[in-house]
Amino acid sequence: MSNEPRSLRIEHGLPTVLLGLGIILIAVSFISFSFVSKRGWTLEDSRAFAKVTDELHELTVESTERPGRSMEERARHRDFLERKFEQLNNKLERAQQQPERWRRILLWSGAALTAAGALVHLARQRE
Repeated sequence: MSNEPRSLRIEHGLPTVLLGLGIILIAVSFISFSFVSKRGWTLEDSRAFAKVTDELHELTVESTERPGRSMEERARHRDFLERKFEQLNNKLERAQQQPERWRRILLWSGAALTAAGALVHLARQRE
């Protein structure tokens, strides 16, 4: 056991802990986070997106002479489908961006901790 008080030993270990955590976070930031996007976009979302896309396509190529729907009904249905398409498309984009977002958070957090550890170490050397 060292004769140093416990608080002094902890103070000396702080730069090492900060540097270690920072390096670990930086290393983890290079791991694939594709599993994060899978939680944001499900199989049901894919099916709904495909269905809405197909229905929009059908409305586009559907003959205006085809009986069954008035122009007003078609326009309302098209507006509904376009809103649904936008909602699903936005959800898909958010899910695709999540892995990159987490990678950046980990990278910059790790860089900040590493820099803080280095600065604390340098400050202690000057004391």
